[in-house]
Amino acid sequence: MRKADVIGSWRLVSYEAAAKDDVIYPMGKNAIGVLDYSADGKVSVHIMGEGYFAYYGDYTVDERASTITHHLEMASEPSFVGASNIRHAE
Repeated sequence: MRKADVIGSWRLVSYEAAAKDDVIYPMGKNAIGVLDYSADGKVSVHIMGEGYFAYYGDYTVDERASTITHHLEMASEPSFVGASNIRHAE
């Protein structure tokens, strides 16, 4: 996976969290969202469902590990500002 492969807008298919044999839907089963990656290294996320969550910041791509790290500059949840979150991509 290369940085060029992720640039653009992506739509949320589902938002699930799994723990052992249990799957939960933190924003409800009908959550909708968009994820935007710009060519200049910015990421923007918006998710709506049973609540609203959004963040903005920089992103970096590790081609060997097939990961994208989001470095949060702003977030609807203030305690997330400054965090770096790793996403696995295929």
